[in-house]
Amino acid sequence: MNRMFKLALGVVFTAVIAVPAMAQDMYPDVPQNHWAYDAIERLRKDNVLVPGLVPGYGDKYMGRCNLTRYEFAVYIDRLYRVMMQRYDNLQEQINGLKGNTGGEKFDPSTLQKQIDDLKAQVDGMKGWGDQIATMQRLVNEFQKELNGLDLNVNDMKKSLADLDARVRALEARKPAFEITGDADLAILAGHSTDDKYGLLHDGSAVGYGRYTTGGPVGMTKDATVLHNLALHLTTTATEGPKVRATLVAGNVMDTLGNFAATRGSQALGGTSTNFADANTDVYFQEFNATWNASLVGQGVSAKVGRFGWQAGKYIYQRPAYSSQYYADQYRDSGDYFMDGVALGFGFGKGSATVIYGRNSNLKTTNGMEISRIGFGTSGVNVDSTTGITLNFPIGEVGKVNLAYLLHDSWQDATDASSAAINGVAAGTYFGTAGQRANRIQTWGADATFRFNNIDFGAAYAKGTFYNNNSSVLDSDNAAWDVNAKFNVSNVKIGGGYRRVEKNFAAAADTGRFGSYWNPRNFEGFNVNASFMASNEVEVYGRGEFVKGVSGRGYFPTPLNSTDDKIDSYMVGVNFKANVFDIGLSYEDVKFKLAGGDAKQKWYTVGLGYAMSANSKLSIKYIFSDVDNAAALNLGPRFPVGTPSSDGIFKGGLLATQLSVKF
Repeated sequence: MNRMFKLALGVVFTAVIAVPAMAQDMYPDVPQNHWAYDAIERLRKDNVLVPGLVPGYGDKYMGRCNLTRYEFAVYIDRLYRVMMQRYDNLQEQINGLKGNTGGEKFDPSTLQKQIDDLKAQVDGMKGWGDQIATMQRLVNEFQKELNGLDLNVNDMKKSLADLDARVRALEARKPAFEITGDADLAILAGHSTDDKYGLLHDGSAVGYGRYTTGGPVGMTKDATVLHNLALHLTTTATEGPKVRATLVAGNVMDTLGNFAATRGSQALGGTSTNFADANTDVYFQEFNATWNASLVGQGVSAKVGRFGWQAGKYIYQRPAYSSQYYADQYRDSGDYFMDGVALGFGFGKGSATVIYGRNSNLKTTNGMEISRIGFGTSGVNVDSTTGITLNFPIGEVGKVNLAYLLHDSWQDATDASSAAINGVAAGTYFGTAGQRANRIQTWGADATFRFNNIDFGAAYAKGTFYNNNSSVLDSDNAAWDVNAKFNVSNVKIGGGYRRVEKNFAAAADTGRFGSYWNPRNFEGFNVNASFMASNEVEVYGRGEFVKGVSGRGYFPTPLNSTDDKIDSYMVGVNFKANVFDIGLSYEDVKFKLAGGDAKQKWYTVGLGYAMSANSKLSIKYIFSDVDNAAALNLGPRFPVGTPSSDGIFKGGLLATQLSVKF
């Protein structure tokens, strides 16, 4: 249809304007330098004519003839009628299809052909834009002559404008939803050195023979292949709710553990060894609908379904345990995932969000919890989270985030499997002694300010255990942090002081010291600096020096008194050049504890290669040199007399990952 329309338009314009040079000299109504000549030439190149459109010439092209502007107007009117008739015929075909869907003579194949033909014609309309624009310009140019033919030029203009709007909408039309994706393929190959296993930052042992007696092995016998495909489906409607779903298939979840999983060191003496290949798992990472509205002149938003959420580092944020050797936007995001609802309300320059969600029993097809939140150390899950956050600016220099959250376990507070709190002897984390808890209440705030080249930050949070509505542990349960960073030219220098008390119960990210994640019962200074030696080279370093706050609390920790100390250092350099990036780093952590001193070191080298705009190959090698001193339980436990049972780990991991976005 589109081609026929172009040809018809070309015939008329060629017939009425493209006259020979001699005729132009004799009749100057349409001079050779008229703007329409370029348009006519483009249409003329179709080289096919439509007989009968120009009257009086039968099946022949009208050839060389002189035309008055009134004759020109006649042909514009006829072409306009042809155009609108073809458009109207589409609606007639649609109506015909509606009546051809039943009865004894119904033929599905005929209906399908009619649908295909109609679709082809509609798709052809997407190319009408230039022709309609030309018609609109011609109508404006010959408006006087068209009026002289007793034609309603205003109606013609309106019809052309409506048709133009419909064609533009058709050209901009998108499918009902878009599909994008992330594909990751990774190989984790570990090895041992000096008949010792290696130790990763998350407490996993590498170089462990999984199919032998568990003795030290090389990379070929301790290799894990990971595959992960995340498909994102997003509706494209500009009005109404927008639906987004991410379906994941792969073996990463079941191999590395759920998003909040820790592997050995978090429990200070767990039994995690290497990564045993798991079967392919399938689950919905997110599946939600969002929409925006207005209420009393203020913005209102809603999100319903499965989604990720966080409310501040010391209030509600998930650590990224596997980020040192495997990159994934969901594992590294810091979000906890829930099935629930989040309602957002705007007020002035601020906003408030009310949230309720279920945290437990969000499982994969293999039965893995997607985003488990442990209830203290008892092994009980947080089942639901209710909360509210407030965000508002402080003048032009800062912003503040306030939050209150209530995490509930649906178990009865007298249940023996709920968390045992008060009266628990030192070193005992489960049992029947003391009062039990089935609720955690967290509240806090964080703020950031900027004055000239200095950034200031502060945070405070408190996490309290409850037995229904009664507090059972409301002491030594706060965390706070103050920090500042000075930025000038190519240098950044920062520092701060933070304290996390021994019974701080929030589902928060308090960082790590070596393989000790989410530490409690510490306070101390931290410093950091970075220097851009050039546009391609960055040198950085950071350190933190802490000591115990008090005696041992509810959570296990190597810091059992104010005499226990941890010194942590890291230095590194990043180099970027075109499609390559290279990173080198050295981490050194020293535990100075009553039970003995421990030393943890990691040497890391990484290479990234951007294969295209949407694909990257990353190769990273991590070598560990760790002496935990067996009594400190800072890594996986092994039977006495077996490799690394003395707390010494020497070995490495080669992590190769190909990531493709589409």
